[in-house]
Amino acid sequence: MRILLSSCVLCLAISFSAQAGTAYKWVDENGYTQISQFPPEGVDPDKVTRVNVKGPRVQQQQEEAKEETPPTPDEAFAKDVEERCNKAKENLAVLEKSKVVRLQDPDGKIKELSEAETKQQRDLAKKEVDLYCK
Repeated sequence: MRILLSSCVLCLAISFSAQAGTAYKWVDENGYTQISQFPPEGVDPDKVTRVNVKGPRVQQQQEEAKEETPPTPDEAFAKDVEERCNKAKENLAVLEKSKVVRLQDPDGKIKELSEAETKQQRDLAKKEVDLYCK
């Protein structure tokens, strides 16, 4: 009898986990935990627990909805500024520690910068850091 009742409770619990909704959980007069989608009759309401049940499909849909939420324009702008700040800091660090600086031109050719060109690039990187890293 106990095995049969436990199996029924287990089946109910499994069927509830596949759906979203409300379940009611209580302990009957024999001490067995009962679960039902309907509130029990003749049981003290203070001894009944109402449980919100979310199945895997509902949880997956909620997670996907959160992931698909596009950033607000302010959030997108802030992220862009942060990325530009980080890149400007990286460029400045390379320009300050490197004795020889090489750049790739739009044609794909590598060019070694003169001291004057390196100073010009360093000044530009400093201005970008000042602009984006406030």
